[in-house]
Amino acid sequence: MFPPTKRKRMDDSVKNQMRSEGVKRSHSLWFEDGSVILEAQKTQFRVHRSILCNYSKVFQDMFTVPQPESSAMVDGVPLIHVIDDAVDWENVLGIIYFGLKMHEDHSIGVLISMMRLGHKYQFDDIKTAAVQRLLKEFPTNFVEWTNDAASDPHRTIMQNDAYFSRGHEIDLINIASEIQFQQILPVLYYILLRDRPLTEIFDGTMRKDRTVAMLAPETQRILILGRDRILRGTIAHTLAWFEGDITDDCATCQGKRVGNALNVAMGMLTYDVSVALQDTASEIVAGLCNECKEEAETEMALGRQQLWAELPSYFDLPSWDVLAKFNN
Repeated sequence: MFPPTKRKRMDDSVKNQMRSEGVKRSHSLWFEDGSVILEAQKTQFRVHRSILCNYSKVFQDMFTVPQPESSAMVDGVPLIHVIDDAVDWENVLGIIYFGLKMHEDHSIGVLISMMRLGHKYQFDDIKTAAVQRLLKEFPTNFVEWTNDAASDPHRTIMQNDAYFSRGHEIDLINIASEIQFQQILPVLYYILLRDRPLTEIFDGTMRKDRTVAMLAPETQRILILGRDRILRGTIAHTLAWFEGDITDDCATCQGKRVGNALNVAMGMLTYDVSVALQDTASEIVAGLCNECKEEAETEMALGRQQLWAELPSYFDLPSWDVLAKFNN
């Protein structure tokens, strides 16, 4: 049985419009037996309605509603326009069709897509997989932090993680804030303050595709207030040993300790928060006697641990314990 003439004209009209607007088909996610076409940013994905319904409650509900005959069609298949980035759909549909195994080392960009579309369209399993992976990437306890490459003060997170492209740290903060995935925010905020200048916090960061990743004004405010609190916490905890007596007021090391304190203070005048949680004791206690070094390193480690415990509060977030319960 041939389709109604009206629907055929609709096909021709849509095809002509597609050609004039430069619409293209996805190379890897266009299946000839697909029963629905998703179009995002002039990229079309021909996929299967049943598969979308299997993963997404939103699509399941959408397809239970009869579509009007005037709906756009391409090659006899319904065309659905989605207001999302084409890259997000490329990433998420790739996982749906080709499996999570192919993405065991999926990039931060893919994880962001999984959370963004997973939240919007209720791809619950996909969103959960992204959340679990990110919890491994960004530590939530002090022991994990000290063992994690991201805690190295001499390497930015981009260098630690080859797939953490410029701008993705801001995108990740934005989506984590949007979906209330707060457990990773304290570390993300800290890393951004440590590795990025204030100009990028206010003016944004250029992505690889030349678009700009911007933080929300409220997030900018949180970061600036948090930076001030981190600096105060660094003095109160990490560097508290400067003000106290070590090894019965060792006269040999007093002068050296004052000199080291001045060097650290000069560094903090640039609002460098790296000292707060980094194990820089070997640099700071250089020149002290062995006994004083040992005591100072112990005190600094305890100070970092205390600052870590307070880190969420610096950004007006609940304690680590509460965050863990909330996300579970």
